[in-house]
Amino acid sequence: MIRAILFCLIFFGLNAALKAQEDFARVDAVIQLYPAQAQSAEQLATFINRDFSSEADKLRAIYGWIINNIAYDPAEYKALDYSFTTVAERNKKQEKFREQLITRVLEKRVAVCEGYSYLFERLCELTGVQSYLVRGDSKASLDDIARSFDVNHMWNVAYISGQAFLFDPTWGAGRYTDRFIKDPTYRFFKADPQHFSYSHFPQLQEDQLLEFPLDRAVFERMPIIVDEAISDYTMLSPQEGVLQSTNSSGRWFFSLPVPKGLTVSLSVDGGGTKPVKTTWNKETATLDFEMEIPLGAKFLIVHLDERPGVVYLID
Repeated sequence: MIRAILFCLIFFGLNAALKAQEDFARVDAVIQLYPAQAQSAEQLATFINRDFSSEADKLRAIYGWIINNIAYDPAEYKALDYSFTTVAERNKKQEKFREQLITRVLEKRVAVCEGYSYLFERLCELTGVQSYLVRGDSKASLDDIARSFDVNHMWNVAYISGQAFLFDPTWGAGRYTDRFIKDPTYRFFKADPQHFSYSHFPQLQEDQLLEFPLDRAVFERMPIIVDEAISDYTMLSPQEGVLQSTNSSGRWFFSLPVPKGLTVSLSVDGGGTKPVKTTWNKETATLDFEMEIPLGAKFLIVHLDERPGVVYLID
């Protein structure tokens, strides 16, 4: 139950923190006229190639159609599988698996991250947009704080005028607790690499698309950072995602690298929010405050202007 509450809060925060995007009003309007169930990836690509010419518009159409028409269903993890004994056999079966998976996603209109990402990649191929798949770890619930790296998610990198951008159509489609809740968002369309790295960690460091990549050990220990107002993780305090409720002073000092003037409130274990008094630190450009962690608390959410901002696990 706690995991479900937290997951909903996190994705409410993500959707509420949308940054300004380019003007894709025409693209977004046109794809609403496309069939909700495409006969094939080739059919969908034909529509996109007919209606759009730029890489940016094509990617917007691809991403937009997927997040509006494909639902997340964890049962699909067991839908298709394959085994192999040689590299040649693996490559052959992998390509067949890819084709079967894309067909299944379009027929059933459900997927997990593999299905979303493979379909995105295939539509990029068919519309002449360079892209590739990225495998790695993701951080979205309390269970993900302070655990070891795990390859549990897949997303995409695609190019516009030779520049690489990050896309996650799975997280863009909505949220899942005990059921899928459709809630399309463009938060993960051309995602900001800095903030994306707070929740997605690729197997290959260069796929972070950062000048100064985040270290894997840091990613494992960090709290769940939701709000893009927190732009510089190195200035966040505490940086550790697990807070010890039995620390010697009984109180914790928090420092948030966010714009001056934001209101800060706290909630414990999914309860109601309580405002806190903050101090603006001119030297560090942070909002600072202190709090005492209640005994028996499981997790703490720091809210920024009533949006979930940072989530800590309490030990």
